[in-house]
Amino acid sequence: MHPGLNLQQAPPISVPFRFFIAAPLFGAAAGLTLLAFGPGVLVSRWAPTTLASTHLVTIGFIGLVMCGALMQMLPVIAGVVIPRPILVSRMVHLLLVVGTLSLAAGFHWWSAPLLKLSAALLSAGFVVFVAAVSAALLRARGGDSVTAMRAAVAALAVTVALGVFTALELVSARSGPNVASLTNLHLAWGILGWVGLLVCGVAYQVVPMFQITPRYPRWLTRHLAPGVLAGLVVWTALYIAGDDVPALAAPAWLATWIAVFITFAVTTLRLQARRRRRTEDVTRAFWIVGMLSIPASGVLWTAMQVGADSALVNRLPVLLGVCLLIGFAVSVVNGMLYKIVPFLVWFHLKRSAQGAACPDVPNVKRVISAGRIRWQFRLHLGALGALILAALWPAWPSYLAGLALVASFSLLWANLAEGALVYVRVTRDRRKRQPVSLASAAAGADSPRGIETPPR
Repeated sequence: MHPGLNLQQAPPISVPFRFFIAAPLFGAAAGLTLLAFGPGVLVSRWAPTTLASTHLVTIGFIGLVMCGALMQMLPVIAGVVIPRPILVSRMVHLLLVVGTLSLAAGFHWWSAPLLKLSAALLSAGFVVFVAAVSAALLRARGGDSVTAMRAAVAALAVTVALGVFTALELVSARSGPNVASLTNLHLAWGILGWVGLLVCGVAYQVVPMFQITPRYPRWLTRHLAPGVLAGLVVWTALYIAGDDVPALAAPAWLATWIAVFITFAVTTLRLQARRRRRTEDVTRAFWIVGMLSIPASGVLWTAMQVGADSALVNRLPVLLGVCLLIGFAVSVVNGMLYKIVPFLVWFHLKRSAQGAACPDVPNVKRVISAGRIRWQFRLHLGALGALILAALWPAWPSYLAGLALVASFSLLWANLAEGALVYVRVTRDRRKRQPVSLASAAAGADSPRGIETPPR
């Protein structure tokens, strides 16, 4: 265990688990959308089915996992308790689940009432979440992970505001700001700000702790989050300024900013290569795919800026989205879940024993079958490969990618459910044994010299 972790401050296991268990179902729903509509989903980033499936992944899968992880990690890393964690988690979970379903349906059928309803529900859910987490972060002691979390929550607030405003602009007849520019800002604050910074902040603790690597260098952990947040603010100002700034100013600034994340990816890979535990761990493979997807995304973005107008260049935005969402975010989230969930099951079972001997607590590695994790990684890798092909040639690979996504997320759900059932089964068995042991203890205490009274 790393020094400074306050494990006794951890919230009840139901707080993060309600988010973790529900999240893969949204990823499977995105796969079903791709399987049902095929190439039409990957033809353009503006297609209604594309917007629906994208938000099923970004909010439904990535967003739910990130909210659950932050509510779990913040008390442990920062030593502060989120107020009313069970009530807050239930409210946020319900609002985000219903809001995401409404948003996907609103995009699919291009329904203004559903889009407005989803904007209200998602806004309410994220406002409750940001308010509760911010109240805890204000009391948190300093640290690089805490700094990254603060920056990530600030980026989330901006992401939600931009997303709601963009959705309302889409369904209104008013002539407002350029929707494409708003969408680009929304994506930058969401993927690189909220998701990227939170991944970095959690990685500072999770990678050294679970993969037995050296710590991240101080120069990186100290400056990355403030630098990225400042870069987002400047880039947004350049976008708002529009024609008043040189045409290359915003892309040049973003290129510098992307280089920061590439530095983080290279550093993570170097730390993993120096890990002290040399046994093969399939969860590390998820991290490798995620970290390699960051420089690949940088190359694709550069090609979009310098490439001449052609059929191939016009396909690059969709391919960039695949690399960022599935290659980077979904891969890293998978790797985190397979470490965090077994550890939480083990830890909460040990804590509930209150210091007593607990031979019924399984080893962390046995909470979820390693073979099933390996199969899910293969399915995830196959889905990523099929999506890359489908982004370039949206024909039959689209259906293959949809099928692989459904299989991958379904197996992820089954694996997480397996871990949750371990906790439920051990807890239930303990409750069955408890009355017997209490009666035996009472009988022994009333007998001379502690000898049990024989039954009559």
